Amino acid sequence: FTESILANPTRAVCFAKRAACYYKLKKPASAIRDCKKAISLNPDSAAAYKWLGFSNKALGNWEDAYLNLQKSLSFDYTDDVHDAIKEIEPNYKRIHEHKMKWDRKREERRIRDLKKARDARQKAYEKSKRADAKAQASYGMPGGMPGFMPGGMGGMPGGMPGGMGGMPGGMPGGMGG
Repeated sequence: FTESILANPTRAVCFAKRAACYYKLKKPASAIRDCKKAISLNPDSAAAYKWLGFSNKALGNWEDAYLNLQKSLSFDYTDDVHDAIKEIEPNYKRIHEHKMKWDRKREERRIRDLKKARDARQKAYEKSKRADAKAQASYGMPGGMPGFMPGGMGGMPGGMPGGMGGMPGGMPGGMGG
């Protein structure tokens, strides 16, 4: 098969058949390499997925083996693949459930940490608001000038119409209304 691959390196079936030989020679890593090449050339190659699944099974990669064999079955049903899936399925389910459990716990921890951070920000905001309210209360009036009359510049009824009320001639230098 190597000679065939050298003659025409774009045929996925040659890579898949060489992968089968590697698998039977107990060289699953080489089989996986050829299967991946075959799949890159032809993503619908049932044989490539079959031997990839068997090779992953030989290496103990239960999840990859299960998924590869399932993919192989989706293209072409064979009894040996079906039997291999039945053999792998308990290991796959156990590993998959374990990963799902840890993913769920990781997500719960992330949400709990986000809530703690939000609560801490809220407490800091409320503390800042209380400090601002205390500071304003110590000045004697909200929004006013410290030490003066409550509510701002009260005591000047009527405002200042026509310039600076009570000063004849308006603004000095002739700058006013």
